[in-house]
Amino acid sequence: MQCVALVVRSGPILTLKRRLYVGSLHFNLTESDIKQVFEPFGELEFVDLHKDPVTGRSKGYCFVQYKRVEDARVALEQMDGFELAGRTVSVSH
Repeated sequence: MQCVALVVRSGPILTLKRRLYVGSLHFNLTESDIKQVFEPFGELEFVDLHKDPVTGRSKGYCFVQYKRVEDARVALEQMDGFELAGRTVSVSH
């Protein structure tokens, strides 16, 4: 008889695979706008739109994190190079 163990990885490696960098965003997009675009691929844990602390204006990039690695993978494949608000966005891990 042979025992097989299933190892489920968690922690920083899994988190990185669920988190996507989204760059070249139009400066007028809000976290809500980004959520509407990325949520159809799966449930999001958060959208973190980086803003200038003085002006409050978007810096043109954000991080989105999915609950499932597979959802992040599909979003990456579908959204990298997608035109959003007149700009071609860059999506990566």
